[in-house]
Amino acid sequence: MLIDLFKSKKIFVILVTIFTIINVFVAVIIFADIEIISAPKTEVFINIAEVGADSILLEASLKMTNSNNFEISLSKFKIVSVTSENTNIGNISITGGSIPPDTTKEFTAEERFNFKGDDFSELKSIITGEIAVTFLGFISKTIPIEVIVHTSIDELIENFQAPTLTIKADFDTLTNEGLNFTAVIEVYNPNDLEFGIDQLSVIAKTENATEVGRLNIVGDVIKPKESATFQSKGNIMFDALDANILIFTIEGVARGRVGGIEKNISFATDTKLMIPDIIDFIFKNEKIDFQIPVQFKLRLNGILSTVGFKIYNPSEIPLIGKDLICSIFRLDGEKKTLLGQENMETCSIAPKNRVCVKTEITIPYLKFFLTGSLKLLPDWIILRIDGNFSIAGTRQAFPISLNAYVDPHLIKNSSVMD
Repeated sequence: MLIDLFKSKKIFVILVTIFTIINVFVAVIIFADIEIISAPKTEVFINIAEVGADSILLEASLKMTNSNNFEISLSKFKIVSVTSENTNIGNISITGGSIPPDTTKEFTAEERFNFKGDDFSELKSIITGEIAVTFLGFISKTIPIEVIVHTSIDELIENFQAPTLTIKADFDTLTNEGLNFTAVIEVYNPNDLEFGIDQLSVIAKTENATEVGRLNIVGDVIKPKESATFQSKGNIMFDALDANILIFTIEGVARGRVGGIEKNISFATDTKLMIPDIIDFIFKNEKIDFQIPVQFKLRLNGILSTVGFKIYNPSEIPLIGKDLICSIFRLDGEKKTLLGQENMETCSIAPKNRVCVKTEITIPYLKFFLTGSLKLLPDWIILRIDGNFSIAGTRQAFPISLNAYVDPHLIKNSSVMD
């Protein structure tokens, strides 16, 4: 009995010793294998997805390749972003997971950070986490990871571009203050960050660089890669109407701000426009009223013709009638003969007012009665007024030529001047 018990204990000791040796051997092999774990290839991308004046959106992408013949797991991954002065501005947590052998897996996350007056020209992102390997369900190995990524915002600011502008100017109405126009300006932001425009200045000049008008337009904030349209009304002085062309200059300052850094860039562009014809604006939707009254009186030396020129100005601006010439013709069939001609006085016509100027022409009897065909009296007497009208204070003018037909049998009628 004792001999059997002794033999059993001896066998048990032998078995325990064998299993211990095997476990130690296996453990040595396992730990040796752990020691030769290949560090996973890790790629980290920190992208600036969106930049605003007071915030920034960061996108984090972690791509990891497991080149081992066993599975690894990723956990406790976190990105801490700090400024160049090590001020913590925010954290991004990345949800980990397992990576099978010989497999590449990507983990992503994003977070918006608000600026608090710090210098964000350069951000430092500290990425930390753990890679764990587990054997036989109870033997594990943990490898800590720390990666530092630097992100510069300076490049965005340095590449800040001036906006692209287009302008359209439409001339509207003519008033006693000048020629009204409407300016429509389209501003395109070619940058990856928004900028603000406080004010746009529209300056109208002649080809001789004489300023004839100025218009200020309140600006606004323009998003990246977007356009904004600004519109306002102004007027140019009458002096501009003497020029050949108008040059509209748009000036402004685009203010880009990001990460505590502000960059201002001045911009300007020119657009040339032809001076419009003033006749299109003076009598717009209005009819100008002309009358040519006449009085004939018989004198010893001939027929005294007193010719008047009545003009009503329906516009809102003062007009000048100048270079006025009065001519009298007799018309016989198709034949027109000049009987006399005289200059008329220059006249100023206030808005919504009527003015009458006159002149006298003496027609010798022989010329009146003997220049026609075989008749003493013509078919008609023609009164013609030629001249120019212009806006007071300008040289631009438009010509006029008006005819009035008078029955020669009514020469004795002498009251038409009243």
